[in-house]
Amino acid sequence: MRSSFLIITFILIYNIGKSQEHGGFELYYYTGAGESAIVPKVYYQSRHNWYTGVRYNYEELQTVSLITGKMFSNKKLFSFSVTPVAGIMLGRLNGGTLGSNINMEYKSLFFSSEFQYAFSVENRTENFFFNWTEFGYELTRLLYIGLALQVTHPYEIKNNLEPGIMIGLTYKSWTVPVYVFNPAGNNRNFVLGINWEWKHEKSDINL
Repeated sequence: MRSSFLIITFILIYNIGKSQEHGGFELYYYTGAGESAIVPKVYYQSRHNWYTGVRYNYEELQTVSLITGKMFSNKKLFSFSVTPVAGIMLGRLNGGTLGSNINMEYKSLFFSSEFQYAFSVENRTENFFFNWTEFGYELTRLLYIGLALQVTHPYEIKNNLEPGIMIGLTYKSWTVPVYVFNPAGNNRNFVLGINWEWKHEKSDINL
């Protein structure tokens, strides 16, 4: 359950505007291959698209990371957003992280991909690249299904690809996703999430 590092330069040609202020909490339980971990995340995004997040056990066990960045988006029939981020890691793994979150939506289809490169200031052999990608379809307002992929590339070691399937339930501000990676293999692992998000509703009443 490590994450990873990535350096990307984006050339963005689209409308950049204010979004709705929102934040949330995510809690994931990872189990498989004889180990397990609980990964909590807390995030906040301002009306001006500035993003801040704190997570634990994400890049490495017993490691806390703080990331920040700014989202660039275009919301139309085909909507997408790109959020370049950078941050620091403290704990068992000490160093920095660079990456980007990409999200796309078209009607009932959605795509998301998180790229990350994590680097240690103590031992470069702990550096790694990580990607988590999802492609899904909303069957109803309460249920979605899709495919997922984890790619981990530790320092000077070949890529570790883990394809998976996912299903999720949504109700109001709550989402419960379930992932099964390597479902046909002997080294399958599972991820269960419980996510909650709030949004600040802007009032149209002028006092």
